[in-house]
Amino acid sequence: VVRRAVVQSAAGISTRVVVLAAQSANCSPKVFEFWKFLVDKVLSIEPQEAFEKIIVFRLLERTMAGYSICLKQNNWLGSLLSHRNVLEESQKTLRLMLNDVNSPAARQRQEPIVLAAMIRSLGKVLQDFPEHFQDISAPLCKTALAPQSNIAAGATRMEVNSVLMRIKVMLLLFLKSPHANDDAIRRTLLPALEALGATQAAEFIIKSAAKSGAAEAGALSRPRTSEAPAQETGSGLGFAESKVLADRFCAGFSLEHVCRYVIGRLERVTDAVPQEDKGGPSGPRRDPRAKDPRLRRDPRQRPTAAKVEQQIADEEIALPRVTHSRPSGARVEAPAVVAPRLKPAHKSRLYTVLVKNVLRFEGKSKTASKLHDLLVPSLICSDSGTDEMYEMAVGFICENFGKRIELALQLLNREAAKCYKSEDPQWKRYDGILLSFTEKAIQELNRGGAALLRKLFTEVPVLNQTMLDKLQLVVMEINGAVALATFSDVITLRGSVDRDQYMTALLDYTKSSDVGYRGPAIRLVCDILFQNPTLAVQIIEFAEHSLQECTESIDEGLFLYLSLVEKQLSLLEGLVTFYNSASGLIQEKIETESLVLVQLLRTDNDPFINVIQNSPPSNLIFSLLDNICSTAPVPERIVGACLEKYDAVKDLRFIIPVLGELDRIHFVGLFPQLLVTDLSGGFSSLLGKILGPASRINPDDVLVELHLIDHVKQSVPLEKVLEAIKACFEAKALFKQEIIAGAMQKLVERNPIPPLYLRTTIQALKYYPKLQAFVLSVLSRLIEKEIWKSPLLWKGFLKCCQETLPKSVPVILQL
Repeated sequence: VVRRAVVQSAAGISTRVVVLAAQSANCSPKVFEFWKFLVDKVLSIEPQEAFEKIIVFRLLERTMAGYSICLKQNNWLGSLLSHRNVLEESQKTLRLMLNDVNSPAARQRQEPIVLAAMIRSLGKVLQDFPEHFQDISAPLCKTALAPQSNIAAGATRMEVNSVLMRIKVMLLLFLKSPHANDDAIRRTLLPALEALGATQAAEFIIKSAAKSGAAEAGALSRPRTSEAPAQETGSGLGFAESKVLADRFCAGFSLEHVCRYVIGRLERVTDAVPQEDKGGPSGPRRDPRAKDPRLRRDPRQRPTAAKVEQQIADEEIALPRVTHSRPSGARVEAPAVVAPRLKPAHKSRLYTVLVKNVLRFEGKSKTASKLHDLLVPSLICSDSGTDEMYEMAVGFICENFGKRIELALQLLNREAAKCYKSEDPQWKRYDGILLSFTEKAIQELNRGGAALLRKLFTEVPVLNQTMLDKLQLVVMEINGAVALATFSDVITLRGSVDRDQYMTALLDYTKSSDVGYRGPAIRLVCDILFQNPTLAVQIIEFAEHSLQECTESIDEGLFLYLSLVEKQLSLLEGLVTFYNSASGLIQEKIETESLVLVQLLRTDNDPFINVIQNSPPSNLIFSLLDNICSTAPVPERIVGACLEKYDAVKDLRFIIPVLGELDRIHFVGLFPQLLVTDLSGGFSSLLGKILGPASRINPDDVLVELHLIDHVKQSVPLEKVLEAIKACFEAKALFKQEIIAGAMQKLVERNPIPPLYLRTTIQALKYYPKLQAFVLSVLSRLIEKEIWKSPLLWKGFLKCCQETLPKSVPVILQL
């Protein structure tokens, strides 16, 4: 989708730029370079889909059209290229077009829809460059004469007919053009048209061309009359002058030139016609219409300056209209209308009335509305513009601001351009207009006009401090979400001049004490602005600075950094560093808020591994480690990092969360140290981690290892071992009856029997009375091992027999 959008957009822009540049007599080098860049960019992409191939071929066609305009107008792309350069570029472009259709194999490789589009484009180029007839017509005629060998084998009948129909149309159009009058060209085209079933159409075109040529020859042979075309007389605008007026209007799309031309024309006419008939060398001037009383001008109908002034005051300007009866058989010309001499005040008032009338004319179609939006600012922001015109335009726009937002932006752009061009710019008027529109956009917020405010702030030419203050007022009092979103739009869509000021203001909201402003601001910064690499550097610097300013009473700067860590886990190391130097309350808050990182760190654990390896031990690391390891399976790389860190610092807090992931060898080696470690929950808290869902250690192995610890040699207090064994019995969910029995069976088979074995046997009878039969069998097995030889074990044996009386009598009788 992205590839298609890039190709389509670049090709679409370049096809327009080349024609505009070719038609312009003053083409900017930047425009030409931009167009060449676009063309090269599109051509560098190897087209893969039919859609892309058609777009590229269409681009080449429009490029050739631009070159054709250059050659016809002797323009050479705004004097950027010479005639020779244009010819060379056109030949180069044509070679690119012919590469895909020059041979039958190349034509067969194209899809039928692509081939049809290529043929259409070649036909268009052929009409602009008939001198390349042989090169262009060859693939067209060959395809028409032998379609089976030139069109893809898998094409359907409908697709083949579509290609052939396109060829027929292109050849007939060229045959109809004046370039095909050559017999050699016709001999080349006729066989192909005959194969396409267009013989009659071709013959008709040739006969029509012959008749047209004969008629032109006859017209040239007739003598020309000496009569010149009649020109309109009087003080009205003649045809030539109307054409000049139209050319000026169309050239600038501005009524300003029209108004000045009309007023100037009226003044020249007034100066040319004398107010009174004065005698001259040939006597008094007489009206040629004086002989016909019906055509005499009524003096009362002659407009005077007073009448014109009154009409201007009434805002209704109309030239007097005179009606005359027309005698039969006579050609009557209307009398000339003489305009009065206008004073500067009258001209200004006339201009104001004209602006008002144009302002209120809104076209119903999109084209008319767009033209209206361009003309009105051009009139108002001219040198003749007055404060009254500006007030009139601003009021008109504010009447329906939602519909006239484009007109408002055009007016602001014109006024800003006027200020930039002036040697002594006056921005007061621009600021006043902008303030009016901003206040109106804010009022529209109550009626769901959020888009208007965002559009105004992102598309105005210049933002001032007043607009920033107004937007901050909207955040505090009206609609904070919309205003903050407007901040984000200004930062992402406008240039760096406005970006820094609005970025600073938005970042300040991220550490606001009001969570209603802080939360949305942080989400905008992290979700939208942080994706921009340039802005990300500034955001991180601000977040780090805010983090260092946090105290127990002012901790709002903490939340932005925590949110950034979610987006970029490499920032976790900075958070841990700050945590180590923070106060107790800040540390507790960081531990609580950082729990949202657990799932992210399980997925991408490289940043956390770096923290484990490079940072000193801290409760934040252990808190994150506990939560990461609470859900199985624990990432193996985290387990490895914890083992390496323990070997370096001998801190069991790195090992405890991953105990269930250790193999038996590592577990046995660490067991004595685990027993002597002071834990808040005692050994019971370790059992849940040792015997987790994915643990590699079995519960009976834990109980066996507890009995095998030599508390003297391994410096483990006996009380710690006894507490651990008791904790195992109390954890009935993990150490069920069969688990206890399995552990006791493993221990009784060992030689020598562990000293605490019979004490554990008596405990088993207390917690699980149903194990009595199993205990009696164990006692019999101990007799076989001559238990009386170990005083400590013999004492436990007798006490166990006493606990199981009278069922232990048969065992006692075995002694």
